[in-house]
Amino acid sequence: MAALAAFSLPLTTLPFGYASSARSFSSTSARTAFDTGVDKRDQFFGRRACGVCGRTGTRLIHRVPIVPHSERDIWRELRGRLWIPVQAKRHIANEPRNGLLMCRDHCRQFEAYHFFIRYFPGPENDPKLGRYVLINYADFPDLRPFHNKAVALDAQDHHAPFPALFIIHEMRVRGWNPFSPTAPDAPDDIPPWQDWPVSRGALQPADGGPGLFVRGLPARQAAPPTPPPDSPLAGVPDANADEGGSSTVILPPAGDALVEIVAATHTMPAWQAREVENTSREGAAAEDIRIEVQEPAEAGRNLFV
Repeated sequence: MAALAAFSLPLTTLPFGYASSARSFSSTSARTAFDTGVDKRDQFFGRRACGVCGRTGTRLIHRVPIVPHSERDIWRELRGRLWIPVQAKRHIANEPRNGLLMCRDHCRQFEAYHFFIRYFPGPENDPKLGRYVLINYADFPDLRPFHNKAVALDAQDHHAPFPALFIIHEMRVRGWNPFSPTAPDAPDDIPPWQDWPVSRGALQPADGGPGLFVRGLPARQAAPPTPPPDSPLAGVPDANADEGGSSTVILPPAGDALVEIVAATHTMPAWQAREVENTSREGAAAEDIRIEVQEPAEAGRNLFV
């Protein structure tokens, strides 16, 4: 089994597969605030849900930034290096492509650097197979049922997270867990989904409409289906194990792997949609002015903790 190429420090270039393409879009996503954009994207059957375990409930679900909102200096550097589009929101707190919904437990584990999410670009002839895979790097027992499986994010969504942001988070996870294996097991070929989107029918049928997931209420249904249980579906057989699941090892991305991730980022609708959404310099400046009035300037921070 081949090992996934590692990232090397210092990070200099993005992985292969993230280069811009000539594809254009007939419509653009609206200029939404962080909360609105994340909430609209990460809902299933009309309910906001954790992309890892599928839990729902207003008090349980949190909006989680991939790069913390306080790290404005890092955001500027990411834009300057083209790890994210220069047309991305000028203030990090306004960009929904820097966030995802998680339940309280997985939010805490993500922010405590117990696991990271690695983006696996799909084959060149089928970019819809690109998936964001959870890697239980600290090997926490309660995260094992979710290890090596894709969280419920659609890489083709115009508000899909920029994959390069997860590289920053991954390197921090590795730093906070110095005794974990450098190359943990990782899925080979097409990573399988987490169990819950399959068992609950949240995956969109091939001819069921745009996107990979059922976002709104099913047709002729006056109310959402019975809320799913709060406990994860640990022990439930993977209904789509035939899509892949054989194991290899996952190393910190470097060289070709880093170039591949960056190149893939540039081909994603989230990147291209943000280019189309580019606002005038006056509008962007006004947005920054409003933010600066509300938030004092913060001291510079290192790229990695």
